[in-house]
Amino acid sequence: MNIIMRVLGADAAAAQLLAAAAKVEVGIGEVVASQGAELQTAIKAAASGRPGPNVITDAFRSGITLEVERGPGHAQAEVSSASPQANRLEFGFNGTDSLGRRYNQPPYPSFGPGFDAATPGFTAAVTAMVRAAL
Repeated sequence: MNIIMRVLGADAAAAQLLAAAAKVEVGIGEVVASQGAELQTAIKAAASGRPGPNVITDAFRSGITLEVERGPGHAQAEVSSASPQANRLEFGFNGTDSLGRRYNQPPYPSFGPGFDAATPGFTAAVTAMVRAAL
């Protein structure tokens, strides 16, 4: 018994896949940049009152920054804060600080909830971009 499998048009299929891969490489950078901005917006929104931190001076919220890096084969969006209170607000703080002050501060997260809010949009945008490339 012999079973023969034959693929006709494999060269054309390979060429289409390579063209789609090139479109995805360009498209993923655009998606990561735009969705990074959406993530930053979502985190700032979550840093605008309870259950996140209350806005007193806007110093914390205005310090939430976005950096986008794109290159061959990679794309990255980083939303961060260099504010000294960022970790305490996100995770809370119980204990004595370096100045001897005692705290029992609950967490008022903004990065976690902002990420959770932005994730479905990122997934949908990547899916749509890949489908369009194919």
